[in-house]
Amino acid sequence: MNLLSLASQIGMIAVFIGIGALLHRMIDFQENVKKAFMTVLIYAAMPAIILDSIFQLPITEDLLMQVLLVFAVSVLIQFTGIFIGWITFKIAKKPRQRRNELAILSGLGNSGFLGIPICALLFGPKGALLAAVFDMGLDVAIWTICIYMLKGEEKFSWKPLKSMLNFPFMAMMTGLALALLGFRPPQFIAETLGILSGLTVPLAMIFIGLMLMQIVKSGNLTRMREVAGTLPLKLILLPSAVIMALFLLFQAGTALPWETAGVFMVQAAMPTFTFAAVIFIYCSADEELAALASVSSTVCSLLTVPLIVSFGSWLLF
Repeated sequence: MNLLSLASQIGMIAVFIGIGALLHRMIDFQENVKKAFMTVLIYAAMPAIILDSIFQLPITEDLLMQVLLVFAVSVLIQFTGIFIGWITFKIAKKPRQRRNELAILSGLGNSGFLGIPICALLFGPKGALLAAVFDMGLDVAIWTICIYMLKGEEKFSWKPLKSMLNFPFMAMMTGLALALLGFRPPQFIAETLGILSGLTVPLAMIFIGLMLMQIVKSGNLTRMREVAGTLPLKLILLPSAVIMALFLLFQAGTALPWETAGVFMVQAAMPTFTFAAVIFIYCSADEELAALASVSSTVCSLLTVPLIVSFGSWLLF
């Protein structure tokens, strides 16, 4: 993995976040603007980058095995991250509800809006596809253990899993099915998908920049101490644990394709997931805390992601 290329991509992401922060002066960032950004990202840009990646790759048995592996490991990483957070904040003697909230914020990363574009930039179409599969593991964690912990229900339910049937998920399933049947889109559709997928990085980062300035303007930064403990867990401890696990696998003679190992490393290093505030609102939890954790970890990740990925690349590759 080229360190200069990584630094360049992170710098580009920082520029887009800065543009979003500057636009906050000109845009009344209310619910209708948020909804517009989210609609374009979820219903157009994200499905497009997934389909564009699928149609650029030969769908082989080896690739399908990697897809299954990435999904299984993703679920494991999500649950491990939450467990580490839960243990940490239990030791810190946080109240049960706050402990659950902080554990989720320190365990679940932004594998969609940030992870997919970054993996696409670093590893090409295969990286984008595997990153999208990794993001499915996040969905499983959100709509199972996350809902259970935030709502404080006594009985576990699988019913929320129906919320996983979103546009990116359906795009992946449809694209894989068509690719397995040998379908290749006409030239104009392929070019359209390419243009739409190019919207993902700028739109997602501008949205984060707008969110950042909204948090600053609201004065909610006074609560930073409450989320400070989630930052080292999410941005340093969890990705470091994943890198060491990969290192031990490699030392034991279990070789993973470099794109697959790279996706695990990058996705584990992602900051707190952007949808945290939305999920917290859905569960009647502290959405202000979730929004602050998401934005603050995203800003910190501009420094930690290059360091973690550089260290992992040096150790593994």
